[in-house]
Amino acid sequence: MANWLNMGEILRVNAGKFRGKMCLKDAGRSFTFQEIDARIGL
Repeated sequence: MANWLNMGEILRVNAGKFRGKMCLKDAGRSFTFQEIDARIGL
């Protein structure tokens, strides 16, 4: 059986690997994995 990750788990794993890298960009704003982690409390 496959082990699937939900979106929160994917973000948590990637926040650990890519803290300073850009995660999201929208309408002139951008957020790093570290900022997303802090905002949603992963």
